[in-house]
Amino acid sequence: MSTPSQIENRKSKIENGRKGIGGPKTPEGRRRVSLNAIKHGYYAKTDQAMEVLAEKIGSDYNELLAELRAHFKPCDALEELLVRRISRAAWRTFLTEAVENKELVKFGGMPGLTASYGDMIKNERYIDIQLHRALYALERKRSSERMLRNKLNLLPIHEGNS
Repeated sequence: MSTPSQIENRKSKIENGRKGIGGPKTPEGRRRVSLNAIKHGYYAKTDQAMEVLAEKIGSDYNELLAELRAHFKPCDALEELLVRRISRAAWRTFLTEAVENKELVKFGGMPGLTASYGDMIKNERYIDIQLHRALYALERKRSSERMLRNKLNLLPIHEGNS
């Protein structure tokens, strides 16, 4: 049988549950707390997370994306997707370098062989693979389009990139 204090405790828990205790309810509040766990940013996917990380390392993701768009001049949605993948991988490379520099300072010029440093090296390799896959996919797409245009004697779509 429950004691009066246990019954009172249970009632207060129910009331608190009804009050909505348990995190932010507004979209702005949820957006703000969604960034609480960002530590190194290797897996950041949202533009908002990329912006927060850009502030931490002093590099602007949007500037890099604009520069890569100007360089590759994507002409359709698939090329835009590939350019975004390239920009994220390149930016994560900058991020990895910033974290590595922080590790070097922390351990007096020699990075500590800690689990986090090992993870960083693995992530750097993974990022490099993703960057090269995206570059290869973009080049392969454009190459196949050039071959098709040559067969059909069409004008080039990418005048600056053909």
